[in-house]
Amino acid sequence: MVLKLLSAINGGSEENQLESAAGISSKQLSRYLKEFIKDGLVGYAVSDGKTLVITEKGSRFLISYERVAASQAEHESPKGLLDLK
Repeated sequence: MVLKLLSAINGGSEENQLESAAGISSKQLSRYLKEFIKDGLVGYAVSDGKTLVITEKGSRFLISYERVAASQAEHESPKGLLDLK
């Protein structure tokens, strides 16, 4: 969910757009945004005060998060004939 929200904010979004994009309630979104803002990952655009934007710290976090997710996907054990699960 973190990756989904930060990726959506990276393009510049308003809160109501994020709710539908992430498929979460406004209450859940508010909790995420409160933490993101507190941690300095996102903020509001100076131009209108409504559009959420990702900060430099948020961009670095997003890139790191994407790298970790990609490396985990690359290192999954193969599935097939010998898969015992």
